[in-house]
Amino acid sequence: MKRKIFSSLILFISLLIICNLSFAATVSASKTTMEVVDRSICEINIKDLGHFQKELTEFHSNSKDVVLTLTVENTATQETVSKPVEIFLVLDNSKSMTESYQNKAKNQYVIEAATKFTENLFNHFKNIKIGVVGFSSENYTTTYREGTLNDAKLLLSLSNSKDDVLASINSYTENGGPRTNIEAGLSVAESSFSNSSESEKYIVLISDGVPNLSLDTEHTMTYSGVNATNTKNKLKDLESKGYSIFSILMGSDDSKLENPEAPIVESTGKHLTYGELAEEVFGTVTSPTAGKFYYIDYEDLFSTINNDIYQNITVTKDNSLKNIVIKDYFPREILENFNFEYVKSPNIGKVSADVDPSDNSITWEIELLKEGEVATLSYKLTLKDEYNEEIVKKILPTNKKVDIDFETRDGKDKKSSDVSPKIRLLVEEVPDNTISDKPIPQTGIYNVISTISVILIISILFNVIRFQKLKNKNKIEDFNIITYDLDDGINNILEDANTLSMFGNKKMIIVNNSYMFTSVKQEIDSDSFYKYIDNPNPDCLLIFIVNNEKLDERKKITKQIKKTAIVKDFNTFDNNTLKKMFGDYKIDNITLEYLKDRVGKNLDILSQEIEKIKIYKDNDKTITNDDITKLTSKNIDVDIFTLIDSIVTKDKDKAMTIYNEMIKLNEEPIKIIVMLANQFRIMYQAARLYKKGYSGNDIAELLGIHPYRIKLALEKGRSYTEKQLINNLYSLAVLDEEIKTGKKDKYLALELFLLGV
Repeated sequence: MKRKIFSSLILFISLLIICNLSFAATVSASKTTMEVVDRSICEINIKDLGHFQKELTEFHSNSKDVVLTLTVENTATQETVSKPVEIFLVLDNSKSMTESYQNKAKNQYVIEAATKFTENLFNHFKNIKIGVVGFSSENYTTTYREGTLNDAKLLLSLSNSKDDVLASINSYTENGGPRTNIEAGLSVAESSFSNSSESEKYIVLISDGVPNLSLDTEHTMTYSGVNATNTKNKLKDLESKGYSIFSILMGSDDSKLENPEAPIVESTGKHLTYGELAEEVFGTVTSPTAGKFYYIDYEDLFSTINNDIYQNITVTKDNSLKNIVIKDYFPREILENFNFEYVKSPNIGKVSADVDPSDNSITWEIELLKEGEVATLSYKLTLKDEYNEEIVKKILPTNKKVDIDFETRDGKDKKSSDVSPKIRLLVEEVPDNTISDKPIPQTGIYNVISTISVILIISILFNVIRFQKLKNKNKIEDFNIITYDLDDGINNILEDANTLSMFGNKKMIIVNNSYMFTSVKQEIDSDSFYKYIDNPNPDCLLIFIVNNEKLDERKKITKQIKKTAIVKDFNTFDNNTLKKMFGDYKIDNITLEYLKDRVGKNLDILSQEIEKIKIYKDNDKTITNDDITKLTSKNIDVDIFTLIDSIVTKDKDKAMTIYNEMIKLNEEPIKIIVMLANQFRIMYQAARLYKKGYSGNDIAELLGIHPYRIKLALEKGRSYTEKQLINNLYSLAVLDEEIKTGKKDKYLALELFLLGV
């Protein structure tokens, strides 16, 4: 059966074989190639919280394109209070708190909010103590009296017992007086804290009214400027001593005073409303007298204390990066001579639709990057078909500069860098092979056997599918095309190669799965092979196809074939290639990336899946992600990376879902274990080499692994320490041994591993 091979028509003249075809060797037009002359990584430290880098992650000399990847990582961790924590709840217990609001007593709002607040704090901290103070005024019979500390009661000293604190909160409403001496409540709390300088000290004040009584004043017990000033000064004094203060005033800020005569505040000399007096004491929400101030409705108390205040107590430092704006500027020569396209949309944030012509830049905006989060973006620069020849041999920076604007806990800041990878175009003269003095049309699709394929050609390599059409156009004699698998036996293949065609025409023999040139052990009669290549049949074109990452240069047979034949490496393809395979169907680059992520990068498989999609979408020629999901089969290599992702994120449900899908596809648990171990090993090796300064392509070459796999390994490896990777490898090795020795059921053992990692 003939095997489909997608490729341009390429003719190579063998150094050893002279065929009876009409060839004329001439000097071709200039051929442009591209090289990387500087792999410098642009790196910007975002203070002590994050790191930005831009690096060249893919490079294709022949297709003359480069892929650059931008990465922003928040390297900080969430810092929680490590010191002992002391908190006093200072609660208004005046008679007004027993009044009803929305069919619920005001003090019930306090009890519900403070109860949840206490439970959350004890669940979060190991070393915490909470105390409770109630304040109002003493019961009295006269109109005039001084405010004293007796207006406040220490209901519970600092305690590490959650039950005691909750009991005190639920009973704080008992025996409250008619007035509101906030200063007394603050003073009693202050005197009840420990003397420890190691403790973080917090005061949470909750009241439904402004102070109408204060310490050491003899006034009509009503709202007054003296009471306001004394309470205000107390708040400032506590903050200056290192106490963190959260003041909550419940009620409407536009209400009037109950007293027909509004108070005169001495600092202003005028009568103030209730709301104005509150501002005189506590300040405003945006400009508080001390700490933080909340002027809220009763129904908002629960969320205020358990969200905002809780977060401010449990996290001392906000290590998130906010409002990040990355401006990536390109040199004019790059944009004039190279096409720009995104190949990977940002996983966090948004980017400009295209390059802004006003300043030759793209903009990447990230509203929030939390601790530990990593944001990535990739784009490609591809040389245009027509370009300015003045840039040839000139060193071209792929980037002009990068600007980063960002916000941290310390405010706004900006960083820049002009470090950039650099490329150069070269022009070399190469033979331009022609047939009958007529050039072969350079049309077709630059596709090949697989992502990692090497074609060994003893005489002439050309396109199998297009050949029948092109031979007539160019008056090439008929060829008899025969396909073998190397397992059919090398002697049988060589015997056929030496046999004259029955009809006297030329013969082409294609040998698939020629792993004898790789590290795979494949027994052949090498003597017969050496004899043939020393004296080949000039009327036979013998083509060996190897679907592998690389040839084994150590083998004698590989060394011999490289001396006597033409070796062509078809190792790369781009999105334009895939788009041509789709023909007049519409598919964008984002969807193409999803197709490759799901199916893998084996072109044999991709071509089959593309044909399937085209047949299904014959009436509607717009391809979407949903179409890809519905119509294509997931590649196990892709599933392995997805499985590793779920292990990294400790998503056990997702891990089991992927595992069950693989089992349904009849994948052996042993095979899955081996693949997992292989990926963890590559992640470990890649991480070690990357730390030593090797680039992704350098690592790929050193390990003999495709750059795309190295790229994925580096991305996934960031979630692990080297120790964790080693531990996973050890666990998988033990698991493999236990299964093979019959100690554990293979299915159950792998399931337990996935659930336990």
